[in-house]
Amino acid sequence: MGIEDIRVIMKFNEECSNVGIDTISAGNVCGWAMELYERGILTEKNTDGLELRFGNTEAAVALPALIAHRKGVGNVLAEGVAMASKIIGKGSERYALHAKGLEYPGYDPRGTFGMALAYATSDRGADHNRAWPVG
Repeated sequence: MGIEDIRVIMKFNEECSNVGIDTISAGNVCGWAMELYERGILTEKNTDGLELRFGNTEAAVALPALIAHRKGVGNVLAEGVAMASKIIGKGSERYALHAKGLEYPGYDPRGTFGMALAYATSDRGADHNRAWPVG
């Protein structure tokens, strides 16, 4: 999401924990929504005025509750990137990063080819709990 302040990242994680949502999928879907906003696929009209720009710490911290309570843009984001991209359309599918519907974590598996293979072959998709070949 383009956020470098560790305190904001910790607050985002805390907000996810408070409402019981996974930080990996939440981080991915929020970053995806920001990508769509930056590209004009989502607008303030779709987000109830929330500026989903990369680096917008206030938006990042607000999104977990919106997702968990399915309010505003959170209603669509709660579906995850695979389903939400089908709902939104407009080419948003191109930016929806997932394997078998499960969002990728925030680190790039190209640096550890075994992890990329695990994501591709896991029965649940991009799941680091089914295999951990980087260890």
